[in-house]
Amino acid sequence: MTKYIWTAKHTFKSENNLKKHLKMDEKHFLKILAKLKKAGMMGAHRGVINNKKNKFSHIGFLLFKNKKSYKKSMKIINNAKWDKKIPKKNRYETFLIDKEIN
Repeated sequence: MTKYIWTAKHTFKSENNLKKHLKMDEKHFLKILAKLKKAGMMGAHRGVINNKKNKFSHIGFLLFKNKKSYKKSMKIINNAKWDKKIPKKNRYETFLIDKEIN
């Protein structure tokens, strides 16, 4: 079966806003982590980019074992509480893994 990757990138105007968001984002993510794993999420990773042209960003990568687990997990994610107070630019994308190189 084809694995899925979902990415969520958030860009902020200040490092302070990024740091506040990361703290809140992790808190909210941990609340739904067990549900996501039960639904078939295989892993979650976060990367941070600091001070690239005065933009401060982070991106989350979530890996799902198949389309069914991806769809179940997206329902959980879409119904969860997330940071809406801190202004940011969002970008969400979904990828199908066509090849794994180990």
